[in-house]
Amino acid sequence: MTHIRATFYLIQFLLQRVAFATFAFVAVGLLVTSVLAALEPEVLEIAAQMSHISKELAEVYSNDRVARARSFLTERQFEVDQFNARLTEAKAMSTELKHWMHEIELEESVAAAQLQRLREVMPELGLETIIRTDNTVVELPPKAAE
Repeated sequence: MTHIRATFYLIQFLLQRVAFATFAFVAVGLLVTSVLAALEPEVLEIAAQMSHISKELAEVYSNDRVARARSFLTERQFEVDQFNARLTEAKAMSTELKHWMHEIELEESVAAAQLQRLREVMPELGLETIIRTDNTVVELPPKAAE
């Protein structure tokens, strides 16, 4: 009988431990469930935000939009290259015109100096000239000897 009683106590002891373990497992399960239930709205909200952001990213970086952006940038680069080519051409033309203007001014200066020298020399040679208002030069006959 003692052997049966010991077995009985052992079974009772094990049942208590199993009941406690079951209770602990259920308690942990309930705790996890309540924590998840408390976090669920936040997790769902974050998931919704991520979904919205993913959709926006998909729209912004869609193949069509990226292709249009690349096409636009290619056109802009072509326009900039054309502008730079015209600018280089304009600079070269400007330099050429400045050089030409300098040559003309130099030639005018030489011509003015030669004209001034002629005005100084002509009376010495006994020749006189009249410069009309239309810038034509008229020679007068030499003066009679005095």
